[in-house]
Amino acid sequence: MYFRYSSIETDYLKSKDKTLAEVIDKIGHIERETDIDLFSSVIHHIIGQQISTKAQATIWQRMSDCFGEVNADNISCCLTHWKKDESGQHVRKSVPTTKKGSPYLRKTLFQIMDGLIKRSPVDDPVYAFMDKKRAQGKPYYVYMTAGANKFLRIYYGRVKEYLSTLTETEET
Repeated sequence: MYFRYSSIETDYLKSKDKTLAEVIDKIGHIERETDIDLFSSVIHHIIGQQISTKAQATIWQRMSDCFGEVNADNISCCLTHWKKDESGQHVRKSVPTTKKGSPYLRKTLFQIMDGLIKRSPVDDPVYAFMDKKRAQGKPYYVYMTAGANKFLRIYYGRVKEYLSTLTETEET
């Protein structure tokens, strides 16, 4: 599927900037592939933020192998069946959050948590965890950060489990 636009959009852009108009005239119409599913597109772009295109393709293929079609329902379904505290061996009392890394990825993670709160899926372990923190009277950023950390631990556990099955099948 390609991103659709017409001369109306390009004419508008041309009218706003002379240099951009010259570039649009020189390059012409661009056929840009798009993802049908917005969630899948966001996840795909999160993966590609800080890594090479080849690494992104490899990770995306592994996710596709693990989840089938990478969409919110399939990922949520996999996380729902994941048992509490199975994402790692060591259970900490608190997980500190730093400002290291990409601010765009942090923002996207917060937006995912916000969407989770708005959907309120009762059977989702991350939502249940955030709701418990919220019921304890924790501030917004505390329970959102805790939920984001929980989501990442569960996701890491799922990916680690999947990768271990790959190495087992390669050995046999």
